[in-house]
Amino acid sequence: MTAANAFLETTYLPEHNRRFAVAPHPRRTFIARAPSRTTLDRVFQLEEARVLSNDWVVRYDSRYLQVARQSRARAGAQHGDGARSTGRGP
Repeated sequence: MTAANAFLETTYLPEHNRRFAVAPHPRRTFIARAPSRTTLDRVFQLEEARVLSNDWVVRYDSRYLQVARQSRARAGAQHGDGARSTGRGP
């Protein structure tokens, strides 16, 4: 075991480091900017499919929500802070 450790320290590791060592780039950083509040709200939201009735009303969480007449394809979302929003569905 002692002979093996001596071989690694004196022969193998210096050759290995010579072949594969790479100097670090002096200006490279891996620190990313924190995402904006809007981006976080979009990422961490719960989406549920709902049916839009003929009178443009959606039932959500025991509440009835009136939707402005636009398109029948709508999607609702609940954000992490409890706020709700609707947008165009798929």
